[in-house]
Amino acid sequence: MKRRFAYILALALVVTAFGLAAFRDNAPASARSAKTFPGSNGKIAFMRSFFSSSSASGIYLVGSDGRGARRLAKQPLGSSGPKWSPDGREIAFFSAWPTPTYSLYTIKPDGSGKRKILSKTKDYAAVFPSWSPDGKSIVFTHGKTTSNGRTCIPFLCDSQLAILTLATGRVRELPHTSGATFVTSWSPDGKLIVFTRAKVEPMPNAFPSVKWLGLWLVTPNGLGHRRLTSGLDSYPDWSPDGQLIAFTRYRRNGNSDLLTVHPSGKHVSRLNTFTGELEQPSWSPDGSELVFVLTSGEWQELCTISSTGALLKCFAHPPKTDDKLPSWQPTSNP
Repeated sequence: MKRRFAYILALALVVTAFGLAAFRDNAPASARSAKTFPGSNGKIAFMRSFFSSSSASGIYLVGSDGRGARRLAKQPLGSSGPKWSPDGREIAFFSAWPTPTYSLYTIKPDGSGKRKILSKTKDYAAVFPSWSPDGKSIVFTHGKTTSNGRTCIPFLCDSQLAILTLATGRVRELPHTSGATFVTSWSPDGKLIVFTRAKVEPMPNAFPSVKWLGLWLVTPNGLGHRRLTSGLDSYPDWSPDGQLIAFTRYRRNGNSDLLTVHPSGKHVSRLNTFTGELEQPSWSPDGSELVFVLTSGEWQELCTISSTGALLKCFAHPPKTDDKLPSWQPTSNP
């Protein structure tokens, strides 16, 4: 159960970026975002952690059929949290190297065009980027790296949502999103952002004490703040047509499910028809399926499930590795 909560908080995303050996995305949508639905399903970007090799860990790309996995070239150490841009031409991610910088980057899928778009400022760091549907802005978690004189993971201290305008580099923090806020998804019409909220109390020599506050919605100007769900919920991802939000609901028995909810908060429905540890869903651009993380034994693998709940396939991966935080590339129709 402790391992489960570590992943819920994404604490392991920062640490395992260096190898498990060390620690066992109110603007209108543009023409660019219109390409994403309906569209073709491109590659899946994800975070792979190797138990035995920190240098091999990082962001990987794999075909939608699970074949041809390769490590993203020229990425910095400690890279995690990949998110495809609306036009599928770039990937935003954060890097925790050198610790504790937690800078934001963008890069093309061939490894070219890497640029740092935001660095740590004073005591605040940037993690968990998510693109606006017009591709002009990125929402992210802006969190403290120190609390009462001690170093801490940003989203485990005090954090809030912020929006980076890519053309100017301006960062604007959203009001009413303080506490522990992380893992966001921007609605396809650009009017709302869904995010995870929790109250976290660090405990010495132990996993943090967590009070889950569910999923919340807020407008890009920080208004209209409202609660969407009230469970142990995280990892929201908006469907390409904007009609549903997929997310993970964690159970106190150690299991977790994939659920969907209408943005109104109605029609909460369980997607998977089998029991297990399923989390971190990401919609395919055509809306027909989702890729998610399944814990099998001690390790995590990527699998796909149809929008009607049928398990489709699980991807092969090397022994003693964890694959997580998938993001599905949108590609335009011919």
